[in-house]
Amino acid sequence: MVPVPEAERVVSGHRGRLDRAALWGVPAHVTVLYPFVAPSAITAATIAVLAGAVETISAFDCDFPATAWFGEEVMWLAPQPDGPFRALTRAVSAAFPGYLPYGVCTTMLFPISRSVTGHPVALRSCGQQRQTRSAGSPSRRALAGYG
Repeated sequence: MVPVPEAERVVSGHRGRLDRAALWGVPAHVTVLYPFVAPSAITAATIAVLAGAVETISAFDCDFPATAWFGEEVMWLAPQPDGPFRALTRAVSAAFPGYLPYGVCTTMLFPISRSVTGHPVALRSCGQQRQTRSAGSPSRRALAGYG
């Protein structure tokens, strides 16, 4: 995952109420590859392979100008450009062929900055608030090897 601390000001209130991952301490982020190696199984070798995969992608800037949806249950901030995140997903997935993006296939590459999950009515309200917010979208300088 690529942490996006700049998004916290926009999503933290909603995530605190509606996203159990936020309650576990998971920061606002863009998912690079899920599922991934279980935390208890991550070794120095795992980290070295991961570092080698992400170092192939140059640092890039991005914005999160709009919300998007997976069904009625997951609202996320859509990164622009999304190409570098897709490249990160391809690189990490190639380095860890046993972990397909979203457990499905290597052609489904959706860079996800998950905001909140569940509670469809509350989520629609969050999305409407986000789309009408005049403060602008969070931005992020994504660094290869970070996160």
